[in-house]
Amino acid sequence: TSVLPVSELAGRYGQPDEVLKQAGSKERYRYWVLTFRNQRPESLHAVDFEIDEGTYGKFAIRTNAVDFVQQRLDSLLRKWERANVLD
Repeated sequence: TSVLPVSELAGRYGQPDEVLKQAGSKERYRYWVLTFRNQRPESLHAVDFEIDEGTYGKFAIRTNAVDFVQQRLDSLLRKWERANVLD
């Protein structure tokens, strides 16, 4: 795995949606990737980059098969339904 500066990560993908503190000085930058079908949220991925001493090398992609991602997708769907579905 190559190690790249965090500035390159932010330059490529923008600021992370969340910054999660890890053990010691490590952090995890999380980006949420949401896809839509007919303007309705369809799928969600959490893309986490491990940050250590101003660099990143490892990342993980989690789908809505993982509980915390599915919970967030469910929340987005409920918000969409409240805003777009008539009773």
